[in-house]
Amino acid sequence: MPKWFFISIILLLVWNLMGIFNFFSQINMTEELIAQLPVEQQKFYTEFTLIPIIAFASGVFGGALGCLGLLLKKRESLYFFWI
Repeated sequence: MPKWFFISIILLLVWNLMGIFNFFSQINMTEELIAQLPVEQQKFYTEFTLIPIIAFASGVFGGALGCLGLLLKKRESLYFFWI
């Protein structure tokens, strides 16, 4: 594996790990935290349905697992990126 490719995978893995952190931060927001946000963001969080949550989770977890699979040189990592 070329050095530049390895570094790219590490950076993308860190990016996806930040996405996972953001995902858990969003789904664990309490009503008190949402009330402290500006009105536009309050509307966003209160109208968040299950479909965008599933899409967000699929993206960040699939990306992180795909990057991890590339680091471990697993052929199956491509399937996680398709998700």
